[in-house]
Amino acid sequence: MTINQVLEKYIFRRFKLSHTTLDKNTLQSWTKDCRVTVAQGYRVCENLEKVVPVPENYQYIDDSLLAGFLGAWSTTADIVKLFDQLFATFHGWKDAPISQEACKAFFGKDISNSANGEPYYPAGTQVSLASDRAAQESPNRLLVDDWKPICTLDYKRKGKPMQMFYKGASISGFAGTLHVEPETRLCVVTLSSIAGPIDPTPHAAHILLQDILDLKPHVNIPLAIENNLGALLAIPRRIEWEGSEALLWPSHDFNQFVGIYWNYQSQILMKVNKEGLVSFQRGAKKSIPIPARSFQSVMRLISGGSLSTIDRLKGWRCLDFHLRDDGRRGPILITGDGREIYTKGD
Repeated sequence: MTINQVLEKYIFRRFKLSHTTLDKNTLQSWTKDCRVTVAQGYRVCENLEKVVPVPENYQYIDDSLLAGFLGAWSTTADIVKLFDQLFATFHGWKDAPISQEACKAFFGKDISNSANGEPYYPAGTQVSLASDRAAQESPNRLLVDDWKPICTLDYKRKGKPMQMFYKGASISGFAGTLHVEPETRLCVVTLSSIAGPIDPTPHAAHILLQDILDLKPHVNIPLAIENNLGALLAIPRRIEWEGSEALLWPSHDFNQFVGIYWNYQSQILMKVNKEGLVSFQRGAKKSIPIPARSFQSVMRLISGGSLSTIDRLKGWRCLDFHLRDDGRRGPILITGDGREIYTKGD
């Protein structure tokens, strides 16, 4: 059985999740029958003014950013329906889709192997709302050095800081944050159809949790975000416009770079076409085409305003590629920092 078939049989059908699937053909049939409308994912550029639709099937090249439940399509209603049934089972619902023992293991069995000893469960990472860890699975952690949430929420139950299960996700122009607490049957789902340079979902989740739990003193989270925009946007601004002076390069000799190159270390394929566009591919995942310019034996990528920023954060950081003749291997491209080598193929 495929992973899609397993989830369909044991999760989606069992919990009656009628708007959740991993199968693209199923999704297309739903849209054809007008059962659903699929949200368009967007990428917001560093100045927060330009919004670019993310191409269909676009995925980040680096797998560590793919945390969105294997890329499933779903709705907030289905996610809440799932946890509503799990909460009922946790509290002794007799006609539950799964056993109470399995449900308690979902919320209570520590499966972590982390060196820092932080507990991790099938339901997610268990964190305190007053902890900096309450948003560490958000892509925001990549955008600011030593990033921490804009604010933490101090809520105590029975004299102790409230512990919740937390998950963050990001995929293809979408982001999401989930907070779950089975004892109080609390489930907060925040989904967004934009990605970068700021993931809004942990901030939205904190706003909701603050209101639901009536936390005092009240934190003006939108104002805190506004006051911290400079720090939040510093890295994406630098990355998106780094090397933009290459727009003035003449690129008379760009044809010497045209071809297909293979990075044996990172298993990334790079394609350079005669229109001056460069794309990267790892397995079935492809980056969007990135404009490039050349001067003598140096090719520079120009990622300003493109969708490539998050890929660059986890993939390549160097924009310059130096053309060399390796003799035995033939033409190669070496990144300006000397760390990556791309060998030209046929």
